[in-house]
Amino acid sequence: DAQTEAGELKELADYGIFEIEVPQNGSWAGEVSTLGMSSVVELGYMAVFTRSPDAAGKNTYMSSLNSGTSIKDFIQSLLDSAEFESDVLPQGIDTVVFDMIKNILHKVPTDEEVSQGVARFNSGEGADFIIALMNDPSVIQRFENS
Repeated sequence: DAQTEAGELKELADYGIFEIEVPQNGSWAGEVSTLGMSSVVELGYMAVFTRSPDAAGKNTYMSSLNSGTSIKDFIQSLLDSAEFESDVLPQGIDTVVFDMIKNILHKVPTDEEVSQGVARFNSGEGADFIIALMNDPSVIQRFENS
């Protein structure tokens, strides 16, 4: 719903992934910077596919995000893709979650972190799990310093 999406946007903005202009009435607007959307697309692809997006994919998703698609819906579309289904999932969900944490946080995950991620995927919260990884302060700092 709109309130949940606004909360996700505010959380990401608080960490500096992208900028949001808040109108005087206090409701969250979806005005995001192109640089921020580029980072979100890069991180999404790295989390889901362990690779950077090709130019066409990056442009398509940046356009979609700039047109109002929520970050959660963007991530979910990657998870629902044929590529994820055929190339990534056959590795097993434990391996997939391990690679997501390793590729986004740039660290070897603990067994507990993998277990928690698998539990979130198994409960239908895979996109939320990836967004949580993207919100990690170490990720934000890495993008602020690049």
